[in-house]
Amino acid sequence: MTIYTLYIKTHKITGLKYLGQTKENAFKYNGSGKDWKSHLKKYGKEHYTEILRECQSKEELSNWGRYYSQYYNIINAQDDYGNKIWANRIPETGTGGQSNLSAESLAKRSASAKVAWTRKTTEDKDKRSANIRAARANMTPEAKAEHSALMSASLQAVWDNRTPEAKAKHSANIRAGKARRNSSFP
Repeated sequence: MTIYTLYIKTHKITGLKYLGQTKENAFKYNGSGKDWKSHLKKYGKEHYTEILRECQSKEELSNWGRYYSQYYNIINAQDDYGNKIWANRIPETGTGGQSNLSAESLAKRSASAKVAWTRKTTEDKDKRSANIRAARANMTPEAKAEHSALMSASLQAVWDNRTPEAKAKHSANIRAGKARRNSSFP
């Protein structure tokens, strides 16, 4: 008989928590959530494991997973500084991130995620460009000249590594006025 374990992982350094489930040894298993795995990669794998429940069936696991997800508010809980307390993106239901949603619901969720990602990416680019402009404003004339030389060399290296087809397409886009400025190079 398979035993499903519902657990909480708590990172020893940062305190970030993760609610998860496994059929394996919960003390040896690190967890599989994307944000949790990214956190472990960035801050190290040192964490505590607390066993919440051992379940006899997937249905029991799903019920308890939903209960604890709601009880701890794992999706929206934040500390006093606005930081997420939990690394979970969705309630723990024992499906390993898979869902029983209809194709229409999945399409809506995907479209919504794409809009949010595009918005975040644009905001990140704007912030990064502003930081670069501020840094350049504080440069000495010598540093600006050195920076410009490095950027020119970098752009030339990128151009030199392009295929002839990519060069032709880029040149055609410039002639057509369709070229977009690369935000990496202010």
